[in-house]
Amino acid sequence: MLRCHASNSDTASCCLLCYRDGISVWALFWLYLCWRCIAFDLFLSSFFPPSEDPTFKLEIELPIGTPISKTTAITTEIEGYLTTLKYTDDRDGILNWAAFVGNGGPRYVLSHTAKPASPNYAFFIINTNTGEVVDQMMHNIDSYLFDNFPDVSFSTRKIENGAPISNPIEIRIMGNESEQLFTLASSVKKNAI
Repeated sequence: MLRCHASNSDTASCCLLCYRDGISVWALFWLYLCWRCIAFDLFLSSFFPPSEDPTFKLEIELPIGTPISKTTAITTEIEGYLTTLKYTDDRDGILNWAAFVGNGGPRYVLSHTAKPASPNYAFFIINTNTGEVVDQMMHNIDSYLFDNFPDVSFSTRKIENGAPISNPIEIRIMGNESEQLFTLASSVKKNAI
């Protein structure tokens, strides 16, 4: 039995109404807790949006066993293409970049987790003159890599503001017929870009 020692009769009746039995208090508590969990899940993506900075990253990975000289040669070819996308007075574009062959480079932002050293891996940090051109530059680089380096696995991504995410979406195609698998993989890559 609950005793309420309030001097005001309205307050006393309110206390008795809310605390008459503990079930109504617990029901309100659990209802509030569930609502908070659902609201947090709905708004989670707005807590860690991609950065609007004029910087993005490019990761390339060649087949395992590729010598570092081959990775360096492909990185040099990609850098040649990046020079065609450079910023000029007439158009927005890439200001500069840094390429790290064989490792993931330094931790330049908190969300960057460098991959362990590997001769078949290269990492680029690319700076543009404005954040508005980043999506277009990423699309251009994706198209170039897809058309010119079919054996290279690559990803261009904006810098994340929250916890690091390796691959937000991964598609795996499995089967026994390699020609059909390559055709399906090619189709998926074209539609993804």
